[in-house]
Amino acid sequence: MFNIDWLILAYAGIFLSGVGVLIVCVSAAKTLSTARKSLKDFTSLADEGLTLAADLTDTVKKIEKQVEPILVETTTLLKHTNVLAEDLQYKSKKLNPLFESTEGLVNSVNNLQGSVTNMKENVENFKKGTDEKINNLATKGKENVEKANGLLARFLKKDNIEE
Repeated sequence: MFNIDWLILAYAGIFLSGVGVLIVCVSAAKTLSTARKSLKDFTSLADEGLTLAADLTDTVKKIEKQVEPILVETTTLLKHTNVLAEDLQYKSKKLNPLFESTEGLVNSVNNLQGSVTNMKENVENFKKGTDEKINNLATKGKENVEKANGLLARFLKKDNIEE
């Protein structure tokens, strides 16, 4: 029969168990390192999302400020229209005063048109900036998904190899 030295066999088993634990620890460290990097990327992405939300809030506030003058000018326009209607009834036989009354209406319409044009330009500028940020966020999201898929594939490969 074979003469088996059980002490050497026990030491070899302990050594192999230690190597196995070492391999598991190194794999876990690499996985956690990659996960930490992915979390940092995700945190950065979330910070950019918060910045985008803050920009959106600022833009909404700017638009609100621009809507207020439009409302004031609209009220002024309505007042001028009412005055013009009263004036038209009173001065229907006299055309010259009628043309003088329309001057205020024309000025109000011009002011309203300028405010609307200004608001349109601000909204277009905001849209351009938002489109760029959304494209950047989409690109980073795709990169993170690719990294996560690669990490998952490596992790699954290691599990299959160990089995």
